[in-house]
Amino acid sequence: MVFIDFRYVVSQWESIGVFDVLMPMILIFTLVFAILQKSKVLGAIKGIDAIVAFVVAFFTISNPTVSALFMPIFSNVALGIIILVSILLFVGLVFEEKALKDKMWIVFIAGMAIFLWIMSRVFSFYGYYIPSDWFSSENLVWIIPIILAIVAFMAITSSTKRKEKGIFVRPED
Repeated sequence: MVFIDFRYVVSQWESIGVFDVLMPMILIFTLVFAILQKSKVLGAIKGIDAIVAFVVAFFTISNPTVSALFMPIFSNVALGIIILVSILLFVGLVFEEKALKDKMWIVFIAGMAIFLWIMSRVFSFYGYYIPSDWFSSENLVWIIPIILAIVAFMAITSSTKRKEKGIFVRPED
């Protein structure tokens, strides 16, 4: 019986350029092809759109800067997706199904924060450091509770419905 080590397979793929060349090329091809198909700039002919998308993807990958850009972006995007799915699960568990549509702003705000976090990590990978004064451990002690208090206040105030003439909340039957 032969055992194959998956880490060995991944290192072989890495050595032949699957992650640096092939996967980014497939991603760029797919995005350009989808944009061309949706916009119908070159007509609705799939063959022409596929050839143009392939050429654009090939030229883009031939630039080493673009290939190097994909690694920090998509490794951090994977972390961001994991965090966002966790937030979605938490929001789904905490709120009722009826109120879930009203609470999607929480997921939107979390998504924007994760996007900014990903971009800051990508910029720091290339040496463009964002001032760390905001994210130092001394400031996080008071920044995080303020953010949580604002989110809690917004969640509470957005979930209550007031009567037109009064300020008291009437339970719905």
